[in-house]
Amino acid sequence: MARKLMTHDTPQLNSVTERLNCTLLEQMHALTHMSGLPKSLWGEALRQATWLKNRTAMRALDGKMPFEALFGCPPDLSTLQTWGTPVLVHNATGSKLDTRARNAHCLRPDADTKAHHVYWPSISTVTVEHNVYSRTSAQLEGEEENLLASDSEQAAAPHSSTNSPPIDPPRTPTVEDAIADDKMELQEEQPAKPPPPPLRHSQRLRRPSHVI
Repeated sequence: MARKLMTHDTPQLNSVTERLNCTLLEQMHALTHMSGLPKSLWGEALRQATWLKNRTAMRALDGKMPFEALFGCPPDLSTLQTWGTPVLVHNATGSKLDTRARNAHCLRPDADTKAHHVYWPSISTVTVEHNVYSRTSAQLEGEEENLLASDSEQAAAPHSSTNSPPIDPPRTPTVEDAIADDKMELQEEQPAKPPPPPLRHSQRLRRPSHVI
């Protein structure tokens, strides 16, 4: 970034800077609102918003990040965490029966050391700590293969009775069902009608006699 002087009372010449300030302010509002941390941490939120801005691709740099355009290599984002996420910080003081971790909130990684800026809600201060553990445990070596093997075994196993679809409960009889049952009983009680008598011929066909 190059420093350039401008004439006083000409804000129209400062549009790029004003637009950047508005963007950083909106990011500060989003960080403090989503994390639930106090507004007094606006300075830490501004540092984090600027850190993310320098590691975001820009159209003016042909899709490159400002960090990549300056140093010629992409940044390392492996330590990036959600701003204000709850973490556990190792506590080396105290007796053997005391807890070895304290609750805090991770704000941002430190640029000079391999540590993190941590906010302590109990004393409302920010310190730099290196023994920081997130609530989500890291995946161990070979754990992914074990998970894939267990998933394949579950897919190949036959469905047990617990996995079978639930049986529908019996339907409660209604008034229409009772009327239909009464009609069926009446039809069964009525005697069957006798078959009609066979038809009788009134006259028999006779063979005509021939006169000799």
